[in-house]
Amino acid sequence: MYAALHYRNGEIPNESVIKATIDYQSYKSVQEKALPKFKYYAQCMAELRKTLDEEIKPLLSVA
Repeated sequence: MYAALHYRNGEIPNESVIKATIDYQSYKSVQEKALPKFKYYAQCMAELRKTLDEEIKPLLSVA
């Protein structure tokens, strides 16, 4: 919620805190060809930015 409310100019606040909550080991255990950890984190942050830009930001603009 904090990230959604304070997201500005493509910058996710407390990105390191969000990364700390990502369960890479679970992802790796179920993927046949798992990404390296740093690429997985980068992909997660890119997808979060996309979700914030495309889905959350418009909702906050309306409210």
